[in-house]
Amino acid sequence: MSPVPFSISLFLKEFPDQLATTRKKIPDGPPKESDVKILSPLARLYEWPFFANLLSLTFMAIVLYFALTLHKLGGFDVETDFYGGYAPEAKAFLSGTIVIDAYHGPLYPLVLGLTSLVVGDLFRTGIMIAIFSAAMVVYTVFEMTKSISSADIAFLTTVFTAVNLTFVFYSYSAGTDMFFVMLALAGIFLLFRKPEVTIPELCGSSVLLGCAYLVRYNGIVFLVSIPLVLAFGGLQVKGKNKFTATAIWGIVFLATIAPWSIYLKIHKGSFFYNTDYQNLAFELFGGGLANWDQFWFKAANKYTSYWDVLSADPLLVVKTLLVNTYEHFANDISSLNNLFVGIPSAVGVALFAFSRPPKRAVGLAAIYVSFFAVLLTMFYTERFSLFLLPFYSFFAAYAVKRVLAAVRKDKPLVVIVNLAVGAIIVLTFLASWSYNSVMIANKGADDMIYLTEWYHNKFHDQFSDAKLAARKPHMPYLLNMKWYPFPLIDNYDTLLAVFRRDSVRFLYYGYFEGSNRPQFKNLLEDVPHPGLKMLSIVKHQNSVRSVLYEVEK
Repeated sequence: MSPVPFSISLFLKEFPDQLATTRKKIPDGPPKESDVKILSPLARLYEWPFFANLLSLTFMAIVLYFALTLHKLGGFDVETDFYGGYAPEAKAFLSGTIVIDAYHGPLYPLVLGLTSLVVGDLFRTGIMIAIFSAAMVVYTVFEMTKSISSADIAFLTTVFTAVNLTFVFYSYSAGTDMFFVMLALAGIFLLFRKPEVTIPELCGSSVLLGCAYLVRYNGIVFLVSIPLVLAFGGLQVKGKNKFTATAIWGIVFLATIAPWSIYLKIHKGSFFYNTDYQNLAFELFGGGLANWDQFWFKAANKYTSYWDVLSADPLLVVKTLLVNTYEHFANDISSLNNLFVGIPSAVGVALFAFSRPPKRAVGLAAIYVSFFAVLLTMFYTERFSLFLLPFYSFFAAYAVKRVLAAVRKDKPLVVIVNLAVGAIIVLTFLASWSYNSVMIANKGADDMIYLTEWYHNKFHDQFSDAKLAARKPHMPYLLNMKWYPFPLIDNYDTLLAVFRRDSVRFLYYGYFEGSNRPQFKNLLEDVPHPGLKMLSIVKHQNSVRSVLYEVEK
């Protein structure tokens, strides 16, 4: 049985009395003394005014230690974007060129480049930005959740978030993911930190969410969701009516993104130039019909606008959105979270739906729901849903609080529920540790580091303008060369002809190439290959793991 129906049936079976008790509002501020607190022995700690600071600094210190010790080279999934896009764009910015990328805004490469002037190495800079962003998210999640509920719900929400496998992974991954979440949550927090929003907080929120858009273009959803929440979501702006407050927020948001939009208009002919519609095209026409490489090499350029994609098969668009509504939610419950947290989260969503929470809580939920809706146009990956993680963690904590309220008169049951919560935290932490202790080291990193040191010792930067063919951009970046994506070709002679036609000087073939271009796996054999000169080879127990070739003219 799929996670969502299962969780709802579990709720109806195990907690029938909860429907009668959930008519209460989520309490604003600390819980009453008569309430049963989540993990009450820790109450003095998480009710301490500076607990959020302590938690975020502790998280940052732990992840920083392991990341700077073990994460020597980016992974072959999300950090591909770092080596292929963000780092070269940061270098270009420092050289006086602003690169227009078709899939993301300019802010992250700009921040990456400027920060690297202090830190030095761009990759290490990217790691530190991610860790700092994650620590700020931990702080913001606690304080924002506390502002709309209670300290114990905020504590459990933050802990569920901080030990989550996906959250930890992106906290040390060099890329835009955690940076975007930090900006978005900080902007939302300024609106919800107090019952009454001041004008500086209103404007600060707008600037931060405008910056989030300049990191990832799907942040444009905030230009719709936030004004609706300001108008109808129970937010009060000091000294301003709802219309004026909404207008101020919108004007500041547009002013924040205006310089970049004007730059796009001048150079690309559109204020909102991007090609994210190709991701929608892949979701509609690529998934199940072709693999990732086949679609991007052969089909993606058929679509030149959102209209091209949407008009190609409108019925398929509607069907995909409906199917994704279920599948994305189910994946968020079982993949973004583990089922230990995911099922209570689904229960919490059901409980919330049957309650009468204050408008501020509903408004915050509406912001998350609107972002979930935007993701329905995309293929699913936990990476895109990272912003939603605190939302699910909150509902899991909310479900626990409601269960404790139902059994508060039965002390043995209260103890059992708290023990179960502790066990969930421990199991989630252990799963996260098991996964990230492998991912942080990056399989294949040692080979690339060895070849990089060998190359720089032998050639220095002699071939800095040369093209290097590889499936991923890591090796070209490390050797300070131009990346030439390994073409989707099956024939060896044709491959060499394409390399010569496009003046490709070098070829790297390693772990990832062997997995994604297996038709050329014989390149990992220590034998002569016509047209290629073997420059350096990495072996492990007499097995070739990676090779650097020069393409002979």
